[in-house]
Amino acid sequence: MTDKNLDVFVSGGLHAGEDTSERIEEITQRVDNPDLLLIEERDCQLNLRQKFTNWLSAPLLLLGIVGWLVVLLPMLRRLVGGSDSDIMEDIQTQYDIETKNVDRPVHSIIKEYRGPYTGAHYAVLWPPVLLFAFSSNIAVQLFATALIISGSGAFMLLFMSTPSAAREEYMATKIFEASERAENDVAILLVGGRHAHVMHGRLERMKGVNPISEEPEKPSEFEFIKSIIP
Repeated sequence: MTDKNLDVFVSGGLHAGEDTSERIEEITQRVDNPDLLLIEERDCQLNLRQKFTNWLSAPLLLLGIVGWLVVLLPMLRRLVGGSDSDIMEDIQTQYDIETKNVDRPVHSIIKEYRGPYTGAHYAVLWPPVLLFAFSSNIAVQLFATALIISGSGAFMLLFMSTPSAAREEYMATKIFEASERAENDVAILLVGGRHAHVMHGRLERMKGVNPISEEPEKPSEFEFIKSIIP
């Protein structure tokens, strides 16, 4: 009897804007009768009070993430097509499969590092706020608005380009928990290309888990822009 009791196929790629047919075909050819679909989506919700506190601590970051998820990402999917959602829907159509979110919520990361987030945000946020408060000039107010938008985008890109060890550790923990469930034998893990290499390595070292996909290539330092997430 082997100590590997959960086979995991790691599929990494762009979250949007790519032809997903190759990834779907590879999954179909390499994976037999999967019973669990693991996706890079947050797996829990904080209560309203905790979210409100986080919005006070990191408003620019959260504004940037909401803008990406609600406006830019759907627009990109409509214009270019191809996304993780397409792969997920195809797999759910083909198989009677359980779907589980395994990513760490951004709110929990903000909560853990609230002090640094708050200090950095308000150092950036106060200048445009003061411009709004003490100037009625339209040009100045437009400039202040541009500062807020650019600051929000900068915080989001910084958050997404920094090491994702905390999120990847969280995902690994959730996968390990799934491996201990007797009903789980074969799983598919859908993640951004930036996480795929690291997650495959983590799974190789994890007792009770057997990665059945080929080891993904390690992305370059600039690949995060292509595989951007939350």
